[in-house]
Amino acid sequence: KREDCLIEIYANKKWRNYFRSIPRMKMSYPVNWETFFLDTSIDKVDIVLNPIFNSNFNNFRSPTKFFDITRLQAVGIYSNLKPFSDFINNNHDGILLDNNIDNWIEKICFLLDNADQREKLFLNALKRSEKSLSEL
Repeated sequence: KREDCLIEIYANKKWRNYFRSIPRMKMSYPVNWETFFLDTSIDKVDIVLNPIFNSNFNNFRSPTKFFDITRLQAVGIYSNLKPFSDFINNNHDGILLDNNIDNWIEKICFLLDNADQREKLFLNALKRSEKSLSEL
């Protein structure tokens, strides 16, 4: 739908084949945490998507994704399912959406067109992250 953005995804072979036809898609194989950390410390990221579907991997995802997204100075869009639905303050420090691709596309386009809204969501997430760190 847009020609002004690049989509980056970490995907195994099954999902690489599925996403292959999408233009402006940068695909990487899953990597260990240290490599991911170094790789994501370089680029500017606006939005990070966190869909959850029933799989062994997704069953163990956690709200720690929130802190990583904030480290990237990005806005997170999350499936409105646990664990995210118990942690994210919807439309305050992240976005919760049902797993409906049209809703996700609409929200992605809205956020790409509204830098002020992205900044507001990011700053709220940053305040929450900093508060959590100070409580440690």
